[in-house]
Amino acid sequence: MDITLAYAIGLGGLLFLLILMNFRQWLLLGWKKVVPFSLKYFVYPQIGHRLTGAWHPAGVIAGLLYSGVNVFCVCFKVRSVWVAGLRAANLSLINLIPLMAGPHLSFPADLLGVTLRTYRRFHRSLGLMSSLLLGFHVLTVLVEKKPFPLQISENLFGLIGTISLGILVPLSHPLLRRPFYEFFLRLHQTLAVTATYSIWSHLKKSHSLPQKYIYVTIGTFLLTVLVQCGLIVYQTGVVGNGFARVKITNIKEMLTREHVIIQQEVMTLQ
Repeated sequence: MDITLAYAIGLGGLLFLLILMNFRQWLLLGWKKVVPFSLKYFVYPQIGHRLTGAWHPAGVIAGLLYSGVNVFCVCFKVRSVWVAGLRAANLSLINLIPLMAGPHLSFPADLLGVTLRTYRRFHRSLGLMSSLLLGFHVLTVLVEKKPFPLQISENLFGLIGTISLGILVPLSHPLLRRPFYEFFLRLHQTLAVTATYSIWSHLKKSHSLPQKYIYVTIGTFLLTVLVQCGLIVYQTGVVGNGFARVKITNIKEMLTREHVIIQQEVMTLQ
């Protein structure tokens, strides 16, 4: 990026922020009027199904917009099917970044200030879109009949990453997930790590922008883990107060000792 373009973006962003701060009261007033209407007509009405879960109009609209933006990014001023496939691969990696935002979904949900149920839907949508974009990328390779010898390690890792993400999608269906959730969770995490490492190995020698997306994914994961560990250390009071201590006493010994003390007190009173 040109330095002057970065300066222009920064200056424009600062001016826009100042304008928002100046009109914040009007924005808050409008927000208070819009929220009840949105909740009444777009969030509270829900259609439930045992396989797909509950859906409301706001979720459907958000899903359509999300899908439309990704399709637009793939097709906008595309010169060939091969270029569209490369764009789809890049978008798949970008959608992969928030999927690896932490070892568990609860902490990223807390950071974003949303419920775990909402973040799970967000996670599922990103995972499905990332897999579909990757599938389109693979399809363009097959259509264009590009050479893809598996004797080359980068190509082999690309195949492994594709298979890993391909297994994750059907495996996440409620019919397969709910009966064996603990096993599913560990397998899901293993496949996610396998896919990330395989994609990194697939792009290892390219030194291009897609490879940086993998580094951002790994960095985001490590940063989230670091922040979570820091919060745990702070909340448990380890810093400055030492480690918490627990004294465990056998219940029988404790009752016997209390009984002896009570007997001694009774004898003293007599």
